[in-house]
Amino acid sequence: MSTTHQQVQTFRDITITGEGNTFTVNQIIQITASSVQNRSFNPISPYRGLKRFEARDKDLFFGRDQAIASLINAIAKNPLLLILGASGSGKSSLIRAGVLPQLSDRLGSKFRAFIFTPDLDPFKSLESSLIVGGFSQDNARIALQYKPTTLLETVDRLKQSNEQWLVFVDQFEELFTRTSDLEKRKIFIENLVNLVQNCDHSVKLILAMRADFLHRFSPYPKFGKLVEPYIHLVTDMHPDELRLAIEQPAAQHGVIFEGELVKEIVNDVIGQAASLPLLEYTLDLLWQRDDIEDRTLNIKTYRELGGVRGALQKHVNEIYDGLSPDRREAVKCIFLRLVKLDEASKSLKFVSRRAEKSEFNKDEELILKTLVDANLLVSNLEAGDREAAIEIAHETLIHSWDLLQHWITESQELIHLRNRLSEDAKNWQNSQDENKIEAEDELWSGSKLQRVAEVRERGEFKELGGLSEIENQFIDASLQKRDRLLKQQVRRVTFLALGAIASTVLVSIAGLFAQRQSTIAQLGEKAAISRNLLSFEPVDGLLLAIASTGDSQQKLKEVLHPIKFSLLGAIEVAKEKNMIETHQGTIFGVGISENGELVASGGTDGTVKLWNAKGELINEFRGHQFSIYSLAMSADGERIVSGDESGILYFWSRDRKLPIKQFKAHEERINSISMTPDGNTIVTGGGDGTIKLWNRDGKAIAPPMKSSNYDVISVAITADGGTIVSGNVGGSIHLWNRDGKLIQKVASNNYEDIIFAVAISPDGQIIATGGWGGTINLWNREGDRINEPQYGHQSSIYSIAFNPDGTIVSSSIDGTLRLWTSYGQPLGEPFRGHQEMGVNGLAIAADTYTIVSGGGDGTIRIWEGVKTDQIDTESKEETPDSSFDEGETIELKDYGKVRLWQTNGQFNIQELRQEENPETDWIAQITPDGETIITRQISDDTVRLWNRQGEPIGEPLRGYLQRENFQWVARSSDGQAFLTGGWDERTVKLWNENGEMVDRLVLNGSVDNILELWRGDWHKLLEVGCDRLYDSAVFKNPVTPTAENAWNTCQREVWTEKELAQLLVEQGQALAKSGDKEGAKAKFEVAKKRDPEIVFDTDKQINLFLAKGLIEKANTLVKKGEVKAAIAAYEQARNIQPNLEIYADDWHNICFYGSLYGEAQAVIEACDRAVDLSPEDGLIRDSRGIARAIVGDKKGAIADFEAFIGWSLDSNKKEQRQEWIDQLKAGHNPLNPQELNMLAQQDLYGGSGLKFPIGR
Repeated sequence: MSTTHQQVQTFRDITITGEGNTFTVNQIIQITASSVQNRSFNPISPYRGLKRFEARDKDLFFGRDQAIASLINAIAKNPLLLILGASGSGKSSLIRAGVLPQLSDRLGSKFRAFIFTPDLDPFKSLESSLIVGGFSQDNARIALQYKPTTLLETVDRLKQSNEQWLVFVDQFEELFTRTSDLEKRKIFIENLVNLVQNCDHSVKLILAMRADFLHRFSPYPKFGKLVEPYIHLVTDMHPDELRLAIEQPAAQHGVIFEGELVKEIVNDVIGQAASLPLLEYTLDLLWQRDDIEDRTLNIKTYRELGGVRGALQKHVNEIYDGLSPDRREAVKCIFLRLVKLDEASKSLKFVSRRAEKSEFNKDEELILKTLVDANLLVSNLEAGDREAAIEIAHETLIHSWDLLQHWITESQELIHLRNRLSEDAKNWQNSQDENKIEAEDELWSGSKLQRVAEVRERGEFKELGGLSEIENQFIDASLQKRDRLLKQQVRRVTFLALGAIASTVLVSIAGLFAQRQSTIAQLGEKAAISRNLLSFEPVDGLLLAIASTGDSQQKLKEVLHPIKFSLLGAIEVAKEKNMIETHQGTIFGVGISENGELVASGGTDGTVKLWNAKGELINEFRGHQFSIYSLAMSADGERIVSGDESGILYFWSRDRKLPIKQFKAHEERINSISMTPDGNTIVTGGGDGTIKLWNRDGKAIAPPMKSSNYDVISVAITADGGTIVSGNVGGSIHLWNRDGKLIQKVASNNYEDIIFAVAISPDGQIIATGGWGGTINLWNREGDRINEPQYGHQSSIYSIAFNPDGTIVSSSIDGTLRLWTSYGQPLGEPFRGHQEMGVNGLAIAADTYTIVSGGGDGTIRIWEGVKTDQIDTESKEETPDSSFDEGETIELKDYGKVRLWQTNGQFNIQELRQEENPETDWIAQITPDGETIITRQISDDTVRLWNRQGEPIGEPLRGYLQRENFQWVARSSDGQAFLTGGWDERTVKLWNENGEMVDRLVLNGSVDNILELWRGDWHKLLEVGCDRLYDSAVFKNPVTPTAENAWNTCQREVWTEKELAQLLVEQGQALAKSGDKEGAKAKFEVAKKRDPEIVFDTDKQINLFLAKGLIEKANTLVKKGEVKAAIAAYEQARNIQPNLEIYADDWHNICFYGSLYGEAQAVIEACDRAVDLSPEDGLIRDSRGIARAIVGDKKGAIADFEAFIGWSLDSNKKEQRQEWIDQLKAGHNPLNPQELNMLAQQDLYGGSGLKFPIGR
């Protein structure tokens, strides 16, 4: 029963003492047989399974007394609380069953709570909460006003003067994942700000959100600063709290636990992520399965269920296996509808998605009730006549059910595509009722539309249960819009073509005329598609532009202007030279040699891999037993240093597989590593708040540096090793010398940004930082800011580096990279390729300016860098320093004020909105001649031009102009046209007065120092595009018709015979690997004819790469559990190529995965071969130990586990292996199927990819 409390009048009257020591929410029952026997027996389970606790469950909610007391005291004093915690930490239950009932007890009838989770429209979610809270639909309709004061007006109109209101927005992260209308999201956040700032103490706001979504506040700095003081973390429960949460609900119903069972359960839960839902589910299942007539829950039943780690998995499989085959297929479709890509995660992770009932077909609807009744799904009925929403009961199910993980892995791209389709189709449907013109804007176009249409045509959506009626209508409407626009373009192109032809050929054959006319129209369509592709798939856009150039030249004997225009645009945007699929999970660390020929990557699978620029794997280094979060490489590529999640630092040599040295460098994760170009000095920064300095042999060369308790997120070092810069979570930036002494605090810890990335200029004078806010900030060594923060990314900046010329490159969680001037101005278009998965790391080749990046999509990408002399010759001779003249203040008529000053011959500008016009949302820019001021209104993207007197020049520009980065503007005498140019491009752009780009002209310099404008030599442009993709995988294996056409264009128009022959050899090797012997032979023979210097035996070359392909295939098969097929592939490879060198890592894959899939006897030979090739590798010894234990070789297993213990630095794994040794010595085999499943779920070797059902 709940304890009673004296009622008070207002929030401010509430006080709680004890903070969980003397304060208790529910009465604690003494857990003894006698005390329990005196209570009435209630056979209904007191545990919630995967469902959250609600207010009605408050009497069964135990273990969070201290947190409840702390939050109640906080809400009594403050207007707002932001509750942060990991998924599965119990945030929702803590508020719903803990805080709210306590407030209700103390405030009585005066207390009213309104609870909702943001959906597609957060204002409708708010309206529903008002209706559930007792207001009529007429009264609640006030919440549907889309303006910043809606919440305030709702409170003013509906709240009684003596009432105490609390608004609880649960799962606040859904505002960023479900609410796709950015304007509605922005207005809703403005409502929250206004509510907190303008309401009195009788209105409180609580937000609960996953902690990994905190970065999503960065586009809303006002909101971020508002909530910062009110953040409260929900941490893991202590063992004593867990004991209460386990024992007390059962005791309330008259039941106790047997002997040491509670202790065993607590031990199973401690340290496990997202364990609370699993705990509740297991306890609920234990209650249902056990015979509780004796009022005791038993150890035997608990272990039969598989414990906390295995109960959910086992039970769900039982339900699934009990269904008919057609119903199993329906279950698969339902669950794949209910997952989505996690936008906040740095890795490829899927989370729960809320779906409307209309998304499911009638057959699937019949299964929904079964899954809801089994507590695997929940159905939320909205207020009034709104339709039911379905979602997975808890995300824990996604990560605990191996079969679901298998389905997701097989269909992840399809899932992501369909989810985006579902959300956008709903937005389109809703917009049609309100504004049909706006609804048109919701329709898809470009590559996204092309992709979804192709997938629908092939029937692939059937794997997910097909498409709903509204989704099909959305695709059809998008296709109709595309066709309509293309017809309009065809008419325009046709008109031009007719005019040209009529003026030059008055007498021609009608058939030839029509054919040419059709060709021109088709090429115009391709040029338009190419331009559209650049925003989504830049490489595809470049391929299509190259292919269209070849088609135009072949079919028309000229390259049409729209084609040249699209090719020029593609070259400017598509900077990617190559993309490498690493199979390393998320990539956090990358390095590149100074000549750009070698690239290193480190990922969450715990491996370091070395590649050449062509994407060929040179070496793979194993040793880490945790995810790698940082990596650095010496300029010559000979030395690599990597750091992992456990704080262990590894030193590698290019040609050696085992580490030179490994040791515990930090107490927590190593977040950043920087190295001098010669590899002699290494600096590391860790989660323990320290910065440490090492020589190339791993010896400390300075005492640890520490200035605060904040995590050090990023470090950098000058080329001479004399200066180190560090940045931490608290927003502090520090300079240190080589002796570990603090030189300067560049920014104090009250600086507004969390520092994710730091870099120091080649001359050591400028520090660049990037962080949470998505801006680049520049500082001098004295700690003075020397630029106005510039936005170039849509989200947090994760990595930053200087080019040798002083320009800057940054990468962001928004999936892009960006180039900046040495004084912090964005240059050109963002580098796109990693899409929305986030770019975690980057590095630059000093000699070639080549950029390498690694992302959450598991790829590393190589980009063509831009040297200063390619973009500007004089404007960056000097870097602005921190001292400047105050200059003059200019008032822009009816707009605002700017301050203008000049430093080192360069004009600078600052808008004065913070001082005199705080609500103005615009940014200002000045042309280098100081004569034209450019302002950009952020809210509506309107661009205005002004003269030095503050008078407007022409009309406001709305259109493409606002997205351009221009540094000078010229206006025609009649005011009808503008020319713009920038440091980032060698082009001049012509615009009309409406802000629409009319033409793009190339700026060309000659030896007589005369600049000329030209419309582009298509052959020169084509050469740039073809050479950029020369090493790309798209040309090694051109699988699409567009790639094949582009390849043919390049070989016909650009490449020499020798260049082409080399590519043909690489294509032949790829075909041989895939098993296409005839295709490979044809490629090799053509290559030999084109380049007589290529000499090799064709059949031997085919067999060599066929065997290599079989080894790669075997490694893939064994990870899927197809062990025997993998072994057969190995044998086939050895038969084809008896002398083929198979590496220790390859044999290790067979050994490790084969053992976990129950085929240890079949793979024991592979284990022995791996050890023979690499006897010092502790991971390989450990895997053989597992196989030996399974087959009964206890003595051999003990020897291997002892070798692993002597090698490993992971205390937890060492302790576990020692337990195995003790059990083996006692005559028991610890590696039973349950333990193997646990090993697989723990991702034993740092994310090696085992995500499939074990033993099924």
